[in-house]
Amino acid sequence: MGDYNKYLILSRTITLMITVSFIILKYIAGPLSNYLEKYLGLIIDFFLNLQYNSASLDTKKIEKMSNSISDK
Repeated sequence: MGDYNKYLILSRTITLMITVSFIILKYIAGPLSNYLEKYLGLIIDFFLNLQYNSASLDTKKIEKMSNSISDK
């Protein structure tokens, strides 16, 4: 350590960690969680609904559904 003040290094390290964590939370984690909540929820609901409906449908209707999905 030499001539460095250990308390000054500790305080700057803590300040840097808090600042970086705030930036990550505000600009990365927040928008990413909104995106995942919106689009991933829709995708999961779609596939769960498809799986639920597939038990009651015959295979020809399921093939038509998959073809219409791939067309979009």
